[in-house]
Amino acid sequence: MADELVYTSVYTVNIVIKGTVPDTHWMYFPDKDLSFYRISFPKNYFKKATPNNEQIIAVEVGSRDHSRKIEDIEKTVVEEIKRMSIFNIEEIVFVHCIKIPVAYCIYEHKRPPIVQKLMGSLLEKDIHQIGRYGRWEYNAMQDAIIDGKIYQIN
Repeated sequence: MADELVYTSVYTVNIVIKGTVPDTHWMYFPDKDLSFYRISFPKNYFKKATPNNEQIIAVEVGSRDHSRKIEDIEKTVVEEIKRMSIFNIEEIVFVHCIKIPVAYCIYEHKRPPIVQKLMGSLLEKDIHQIGRYGRWEYNAMQDAIIDGKIYQIN
């Protein structure tokens, strides 16, 4: 039954460059012509992430195709990033992609009854579910902490 639940994988392409990036933590790109939806700039919130003359561009690509080739994703993302005027890229030092196989649950019509049945079966065994994957819902880190505190009180 759990295998009927739908989710996306996220491929994070980390590009280390010599050059400059926008002075922000992350940016969203709701553009259907781009392969990615979000870029973060880790050095803007952790200065020791790279040597002084380098920056990290962390590009997130979401997909329901869980078997995409890392090399193809890296190639596409690098080409797209090179075309963007928000970057001044003198040199690409390193490119590495990390796959998060189960990243976000998808809310489809069949989701609620499946989750309810699975959680009921676990609760019968005194197994309580919290967090994104435990409850199969979209939530943030603070939601998991709140769930944990509520469970602890009860």
